[in-house]
Amino acid sequence: MTAPKTKLGKTFERLYKYTEGKHNKFLQKHQEMKDMIENREFLGADKYGNQYFQYFNYHGLPTRRRVYYKFHSGNRFHVDVHFIDWLYRRKALPPNKYELEQLYLEDEERAVKAIEWDRMEDRKQIKYRNKLEAQKQLGMTPQQMQLQTLEQQNSKDEITIEEFEPIPWEVVKQTRTELKKYLPPEDHKQQLIAVEEGILEEHDKYQKYLEGKGKDFDNIAFTKMAMQVYGVRKHYEDLQKFGYIKEDVTDPSQPISVREARKKFPKYAKEYMDRPRERMEKHKKKIQQQIDKVKQNEEKYRRYYNFKQKFRDVFDELEEIKQDKDSEEIDDIEMTLIGMDEGPDKRIV
Repeated sequence: MTAPKTKLGKTFERLYKYTEGKHNKFLQKHQEMKDMIENREFLGADKYGNQYFQYFNYHGLPTRRRVYYKFHSGNRFHVDVHFIDWLYRRKALPPNKYELEQLYLEDEERAVKAIEWDRMEDRKQIKYRNKLEAQKQLGMTPQQMQLQTLEQQNSKDEITIEEFEPIPWEVVKQTRTELKKYLPPEDHKQQLIAVEEGILEEHDKYQKYLEGKGKDFDNIAFTKMAMQVYGVRKHYEDLQKFGYIKEDVTDPSQPISVREARKKFPKYAKEYMDRPRERMEKHKKKIQQQIDKVKQNEEKYRRYYNFKQKFRDVFDELEEIKQDKDSEEIDDIEMTLIGMDEGPDKRIV
């Protein structure tokens, strides 16, 4: 629902969101209670808005599979094709949310390819009709037309030596010198070669997949490998840009110091050299824990100091008795004094 950006439009949008089940907690709880009473489970919804439920008996075993249609101007008893196998019990489970997204994307690609194929066929038919009309105007017979088409097809396949024009050596040499500037060192080269070989294999599989010969193509692996190649090249270009690697030398040079890099490239220092937030938060937590420990120890020692000041006369007498009596008797007296208060269990030295 799209409303104009006015006060009334904003209020209508709020009411619309409130009435929907996604934003209204009351309707969600009502739906959950209804599912419990009818002993069913909500499994998903399709692009038309239809809802799919699995019913259970009193023993907890699945019985019925049902669709609840959402009627609107574009949907009159339209069921999604991807749920039909589940409804007719050909599959145990319906497609997930992520599987549905992937299937819908494949449907869109298939529709685009079908439109392109139709346009190509229309162009071919138009060309063929124009060709026939031109030949009829010249007064050619159908046999002469067939001979002309065969001669044109044979002439395209055969290439004479006069038509072949090789690329001059100066152009090839210039392109090689330009490419050497952007080529990575040997370590990066080996990574790129290994990844590019895998991409070529996957590309061959992709072409076979389009032709309908094989279905071993993995789109996710293809994109990962392509991003890996892009990441290695981009990383090398960044190192070359910010002075870590010289452009003239193929091997990587020694990295410059951090201070020099910050002076030369302040933007790069802000983006890549500062500590990330997670490390800073962990560091702050550790410092806070140490501060809390110190505060706890300070409270213990403060309580012990107050207790010692309260009974200062007794402690002075104990120091005089130390010279005459044994240390064990003095320790017993100290423990009795400390037991009078809830102070720390520490002895006086």
